[in-house]
Amino acid sequence: MKTSRMCRRLLVTSILVAAVVGPISTETANAATSNCVIHVVGKDAHNNFITGPMTCYSSFSEVLQASGAKNVSDGITPTSGVSSSTLLDVGIIGTHYDGSGGTGTSVSVEGSDCSGGGLNLPGSWNDKISSTLNGCPIIVHYENANYAGATATTYTSGSLSTISGYMNNRTTSIIYTS
Repeated sequence: MKTSRMCRRLLVTSILVAAVVGPISTETANAATSNCVIHVVGKDAHNNFITGPMTCYSSFSEVLQASGAKNVSDGITPTSGVSSSTLLDVGIIGTHYDGSGGTGTSVSVEGSDCSGGGLNLPGSWNDKISSTLNGCPIIVHYENANYAGATATTYTSGSLSTISGYMNNRTTSIIYTS
């Protein structure tokens, strides 16, 4: 009986703590935190992005708001008309989804420009991308680390593209350019 009460108290306390903690910094996203952002903090000598920890939120609108977007509706999705100016105004150079057509979990890359820098995806996103919302005019998805192997390219800032065929769920590294 005493153990049962202690377990209930621990469960209630855990739920309350989780409710007030807010964004979660993690390598893996789960159903409660399915929209993540990787912050680019610089570039190395080879034009690879230097990134901070990935931070996850429960909605895409929270990602935009945390990146500084103003007047973003709580229900906004990539398929509900996110403009390229909204993305680039807050520094989101690309958002990638594990489902086609901008569905499923997402990871946004928040950077400063579209001048050809890139990154090797964190382990939780390796071989997972099925669609991309471009912030930069051109995003090249590579099959292997360090921008090697087969590619799939998405075009036009503000457009959402499904990655089909061989490259679906095979992206390991990405370059963002204009």
